[in-house]
Amino acid sequence: MDGRDLDSAEGAWQRAVRLGQFINEWADGSDRTSPDAADVAGYPELGNLIGVVEALTVSRTGIRTLLRQGVLRVSSDSAFQAELEHYGIVEVIGQGGMGVVLRAFDRRLDRDVALKIMRGDLASDPNARARFQREAKATAQLRHPNIVTIHEVGEAGGYPYLGMEYVDGPSLADYVREQGALEGNEIRGIFRQIVQGLAHAHDAGVVHRDIKSSNILLDGREGTARIADFGLAYVVGSQTRITRPDSVFGTPEYMSPEQAQGCDLIDERSDLYSAGVVLYEMLTGRVPFQAQLPSAVVHKLLNRVPEDPQNHVSRVDRHLAKLAVRLLAKRPEDRFDSAKAVLKALDQPTTVTVPERRRRLLHRVTAVLTVAVTVALAGGFWSRSMVPNDLMSGRGLLTKVAASHVQGGSAHQIIAQFGDDVTWRPFYEFEDERVNVYDAVVANVDGSGTRVVLAGVSDPAREVSLCVFDETGEELWSLNASDGRAWPDVSETSPWGCALVVAEDFDGVPGDELLVMCHGEDYPTRIAILDLQRRGFKSSFWHMGHIVQILVLDGFFSDGRPAIAARGLNNKLDGFDDELPGPRTASQWDITPVVMILDPLNMDGLGPPLTDRLPSLPTAAPMAYALLNTPYVRTVARIGVDPQTGERLPARADRVVPDDIFACINNLELPHAHQVTPESCLLAQLEGIDYNNNPRPRGGLLVNRDLVPLSYKPTNTGGDSSEFTLAYWREHWKIQTSQGTWVTP
Repeated sequence: MDGRDLDSAEGAWQRAVRLGQFINEWADGSDRTSPDAADVAGYPELGNLIGVVEALTVSRTGIRTLLRQGVLRVSSDSAFQAELEHYGIVEVIGQGGMGVVLRAFDRRLDRDVALKIMRGDLASDPNARARFQREAKATAQLRHPNIVTIHEVGEAGGYPYLGMEYVDGPSLADYVREQGALEGNEIRGIFRQIVQGLAHAHDAGVVHRDIKSSNILLDGREGTARIADFGLAYVVGSQTRITRPDSVFGTPEYMSPEQAQGCDLIDERSDLYSAGVVLYEMLTGRVPFQAQLPSAVVHKLLNRVPEDPQNHVSRVDRHLAKLAVRLLAKRPEDRFDSAKAVLKALDQPTTVTVPERRRRLLHRVTAVLTVAVTVALAGGFWSRSMVPNDLMSGRGLLTKVAASHVQGGSAHQIIAQFGDDVTWRPFYEFEDERVNVYDAVVANVDGSGTRVVLAGVSDPAREVSLCVFDETGEELWSLNASDGRAWPDVSETSPWGCALVVAEDFDGVPGDELLVMCHGEDYPTRIAILDLQRRGFKSSFWHMGHIVQILVLDGFFSDGRPAIAARGLNNKLDGFDDELPGPRTASQWDITPVVMILDPLNMDGLGPPLTDRLPSLPTAAPMAYALLNTPYVRTVARIGVDPQTGERLPARADRVVPDDIFACINNLELPHAHQVTPESCLLAQLEGIDYNNNPRPRGGLLVNRDLVPLSYKPTNTGGDSSEFTLAYWREHWKIQTSQGTWVTP
């Protein structure tokens, strides 16, 4: 594996990170093509995962919009903004994956109600409407003090709606946000009511599937907690579901692992996991897994163990803390069997056992015993090198290495080929199960034949991103690619991993250098050249966004040296979270597709945008850097001036992206037989989406060495707008640096 193109190297990544890569790119728009058959065969859960992430962002809908769509009518009563049937509409009180929630007054029964109206795109789908009606009627049979009562299931103007009990009080999310971590007795009271409501629903065969603190309403008058929004509920034994197969069910921070993996069979234990998140939130004032992107949250909940609540709040109720940890177990069987069992554990003063923790401890003890036996039998120290003795004695030459996932192996193992044998054999295995191996390569250290194996890893215990081995599998040295800086708008740092390693002679001196691409779960990314002889970084380009593809451009410079081309995202071209639009703003979109060309020997510093937020890093001007000033996801935070209305937008104003202006850079290619020519350099494949969120190839944009667009060839798929011309793309293609010099501030 030469590692030059990240898209081709991804097959060598460990399983969880591979899936995270897929869903990150799908959710953010960089790779909305259907996965290859080989990928699906290797990752059967991939299709479901994409479906989970695809609809995580919900647009904002106001009463004016509903009036314009014909969902509501203008009210003849000035006390109301609008009306629907016999309901007078007061205000919008919430948004959800299925629709908008309005506060209304039932003029027929003289009472306040909450009206939930189905989303327009779902209401136009006959199957979705039928599912909504059928499941809503089943859910309406629930009658319990801790469940919001559904009064009516109806339809007006082709839009299904639910008339529900109006709870006069804050949501639990708002309450925790205001109060912070709650006291033990208050938590017990609220959590008991939540679980009692779940027990009643589960006894009726209804799984909520969207338990979260914002769906727990606190009645200020009665002091009662009520579960709301059964709009995503699943009725056990029913042949239909409210949600479509290709739509999201749940909220990422509160999803159970089985929901996040898109499993078809979701039972009551999924609700118990989500209730555990709510309990953890009440104990600590925060959810257990947080990140900027929904897909990063999904990656964390699938691969990380939640921190002990006591790490966040010193005086925490230990019984409740252990109860929360058990509910947050990855495996459903490690939680409780039922909500009634949770109530029993809540009332018992004895210690709550956590099977997942016990199993991890048993695994460690077993590993220690196994190592001890191995050492005793071998009469020496235990080695994690897995190279066979005949190969270690020189009868085989190491020719190729990879992360073991090429062959579907362990997440902590490197595999290798020796001599003419194409069989993959174990080379090295990390004893710590938390270590992930992403990529591996063989490199020539000094041009004399001395070779080493380099592995890109994430080793949180040792804080290691790169490991270097000799040909016998003995670790020589390791390196941490993160720098410990406090990056703007990043609340917490995560261990950095090295996702890509490429061995290449970048300086013309005998011996390889190593091109590495490293990042954590937040946006900062480091593209660096590693000097194997000096065991340190030769140059580093720091980027404010993840990189998803890298190409080495051979012979780019006049002296024959190669350049680095990369595509990815920039999270800060629209400014930072605490500032208004200013002269440095380069993009009006929160997440912006970018392409860059770097000089590997002259790229030290921080890339665009120009900022003084990180004074310890010098400013770096890439050889060329361009952004595509188009939306990258359907609903984005944006700033600046609305191009359609000319109105100035406040900082971070949410806006639904029209389908006909959405675009992303799906791939970079070398257009001329893998060569860079004086006339042209890269072919950027552009892609949009249709109304149903399906990828729509737009065409190929050919750019020169300064990333100036030269020509555009639309993809002949039919139905795309004729406005997508070379002139259109030149207008939206914004060059930031050219020939190593800033073009725009």
